[in-house]
Amino acid sequence: MPGKAFECQWTLTTSAGQLMVEGPFFDASDSTLTVIGGTGAYRGAHGEMKLHARDAKGSAYDFTYSIDIP
Repeated sequence: MPGKAFECQWTLTTSAGQLMVEGPFFDASDSTLTVIGGTGAYRGAHGEMKLHARDAKGSAYDFTYSIDIP
């Protein structure tokens, strides 16, 4: 959606492995991205990541992961 959202890919890297998410990033509202995979301790993970802007300028965000690991 031009001017409203764009496709986003995000990789969280920790000492335990990596967790990858993908989905829409909305300019003016919260976004929910899908967990598409992981490595190390996150291998086989599925779930979602919610992205919430802390201020109107979008200069800081909260990343909230809800994941299941088999």
